[in-house]
Amino acid sequence: MKKQMSLLFTIIFFICIAANINAQKKETRNYENLQKFKTHDIQIKKSEILPLKTLGEIKHKSSDVNWSITFKSEIKKHELFEETMKIKEEKTKLKQKDNIEPYNSQSNKSPMDLPVIGRNFPGNIFHGYLPPDNSMAISKSGYIISVINSSIFYYDMNGNVLYGDLFSNFFDGLGLYATIYDPRVIYDPVNDRFILVVLHGTSSESSKVLFAFSQSENPNDGWWVYDITGNPFSDGSWFDYPNIGISNEDLFITGNLFFDNMSFNQSIIFQISKDEGYNGGELSLIYWTGFGNDPYDAFTIVPVNYNPHGGFYNGIYLVSNNPSGSNKIRLYDITDNISGDPVCNLYALDIDQYSLGGNAYQQNTNILLNTGDNRIQNGFYMGDEIHFVFHSESFNGYNGINYNRIDLNNSNISSTMFGFDGVDFCYPFVCSFSNSADDHKVLIAYCYTSPINYPGVLVSGVDNQMNWTDAAIVAQGQNYVEVGETQGVTRWGDYACIVRKYDEQNPKAWLSGGFGNTQEIQSQL
Repeated sequence: MKKQMSLLFTIIFFICIAANINAQKKETRNYENLQKFKTHDIQIKKSEILPLKTLGEIKHKSSDVNWSITFKSEIKKHELFEETMKIKEEKTKLKQKDNIEPYNSQSNKSPMDLPVIGRNFPGNIFHGYLPPDNSMAISKSGYIISVINSSIFYYDMNGNVLYGDLFSNFFDGLGLYATIYDPRVIYDPVNDRFILVVLHGTSSESSKVLFAFSQSENPNDGWWVYDITGNPFSDGSWFDYPNIGISNEDLFITGNLFFDNMSFNQSIIFQISKDEGYNGGELSLIYWTGFGNDPYDAFTIVPVNYNPHGGFYNGIYLVSNNPSGSNKIRLYDITDNISGDPVCNLYALDIDQYSLGGNAYQQNTNILLNTGDNRIQNGFYMGDEIHFVFHSESFNGYNGINYNRIDLNNSNISSTMFGFDGVDFCYPFVCSFSNSADDHKVLIAYCYTSPINYPGVLVSGVDNQMNWTDAAIVAQGQNYVEVGETQGVTRWGDYACIVRKYDEQNPKAWLSGGFGNTQEIQSQL
């Protein structure tokens, strides 16, 4: 059987720099021009401050590596709207599958150098849980945490495995009983610690949001674990699709609430004081709800993490879009930390029209890859601009990478699309690739597949003028993906991840993603 594998790669790309990156605390950010886009008729609700005590502590030996992980095919519940699935079916029919031209470079090629691939090594053993949902983080000293939907592994920068196991074993002894999945991990450069977020259970009875703070920069030194109910209103809901962000004092976890019958309820934002979490202390928690449906329902709200060139501010920006297509996006501004008196302002901004593409073809099979929808994948804030990415239709039902910058001084959004008729580019992730707040060059990692390509991973650069470099191949697919196939479609993605390593003289980015491979799972690492 051909199985999808998850591999971890590093991307190293050298440019001239002016200074090192230094994380600084900033107190305020104020863009008066945004006020004319504020949605005054939506009254966002903020809960009272709630105390949150630790669930427990995780301790494990640095030599603990579970090499006996066995394959177990399991598919995560999918929360696409019925309308979205119908549109995708029609867009898939538009695609020309025969006589596809090989991909060539973009006509608006950037003078920015092509990203150079550096070290690369295998990542987490694929356990059969679809989709892989790759996420990773790297500390200043080079500790790497890589997570997929079933497992967590630690590495050094040479690819040596420092720890690895299933989440069920990682969280053993904390009284948990349901499937643990949907991992996100982030590095906090101010406190020199990691934060891990995973979900527990897919019903209102079992749903929890688990999050853990590393006790030092070395994740082998242990973790403090906390949990929040995924059914906060006791209305038969469960929590899905987490996204995470940090400010100078707080952790933000966002997600979508679904009823047990899989119908959408609402989106929610948890704001949590983080500094006490690194010592296992009592945390403060508030949650935000009631985001309304103008110009569309809030869905998959994504925190926009700060790039340290601009400092870490109080509060945070967040963005969301219409997963089925629109010409609007929503911008949220939580104005302060819990220790202050935060409010959440909501703005509706114009953007170039975007729409759904179809599911994706792959080489030598009729099995399609599910491309999800148009939801925003990630973003960051630097130098008065918010950068964010998602995929949307580019040519004749095929998906391309939709990269955007919001200029907060005038509220204008600049957009550019990377696409090619005959290739699907999906699940992008963006990070800064400059050493100055005035330099807006970025790297974008993403998955690709086509009727003449097996699923793989690419990375491209975008310069200050929004021009793209050619795509550099990070991982070239070796075979098609068929594991988990249902009614001719299987899962991939649902996200890749690319992150900057802090305090480097030359900019370096590290990437985690999955590709199609014929090797057996046990021989991958």
